[in-house]
Amino acid sequence: MLAVRVILFDAVGTLIAPQPSVAEVYGRLGRRYGSCLSADEIALRFRAAFRRQQEYDRQRHWRTDEHRERQRWRDIVRDVFAELPHTEGLFNELWHHFARPDAWSCFPEVANVLSRLAAHGFQLGIASNFDQRLRLVAHGLPALLPCRWIFISSELGWLKPAAAFFDRITELIGVEKSEILYVGDDYDTDCCSALRAGWHAVWINRASKHPATESHTAAPKLHLTIPPTGEHASIPPRAPPCPTVTSLNELLTLLVPRP
Repeated sequence: MLAVRVILFDAVGTLIAPQPSVAEVYGRLGRRYGSCLSADEIALRFRAAFRRQQEYDRQRHWRTDEHRERQRWRDIVRDVFAELPHTEGLFNELWHHFARPDAWSCFPEVANVLSRLAAHGFQLGIASNFDQRLRLVAHGLPALLPCRWIFISSELGWLKPAAAFFDRITELIGVEKSEILYVGDDYDTDCCSALRAGWHAVWINRASKHPATESHTAAPKLHLTIPPTGEHASIPPRAPPCPTVTSLNELLTLLVPRP
């Protein structure tokens, strides 16, 4: 059983998911501006556009801020809807759409798992590659109320997988690294990075993916990820294996002692 005091969760894909999907929302709002793209084509373009942005982030050593995050999404919208002569209005609609709590839903087990973990004395929080909209979303979803902290990359100044993302959070919480558990759905960016930073990690693998292919086959979500490579991957891309669960319910078995 893991001996931890603090449990932090990734947001998208771990606790919450866009509802309807990103591709559906992009398609519906895009049609208002003259787009005829199918959801499948949008999903393909979205993946490619996001990976270009992630490569740009890697070259910048994973630094970020609120301006960078807003520009990321402006560029993604422009690239997805490359045929449209003007995309600023569409970008603004999409930006505000995904700031709304009702654009998101929690996975079915989240409310029960978080409330039970909190009842057993664990301190809970969210730590995510996102921007300040995450606060609006989280505060509007009652299932997330047990989360004491919300750590956002645009406020921390660093994106996962940078070690500085995890180190800064450790400083802010004020506990030992070994007392923190991170739960995320991306094996490389969430789990391996947390382990390298000295935290514990649990991989939430809802689709039963293999670690070797996970980052390259993920379904479209608001933050697709790519493992760090080259000179800025401070250590090898793989870390020791961590516990894997297919539902957050399994965290209770790992963390909560039986009566």
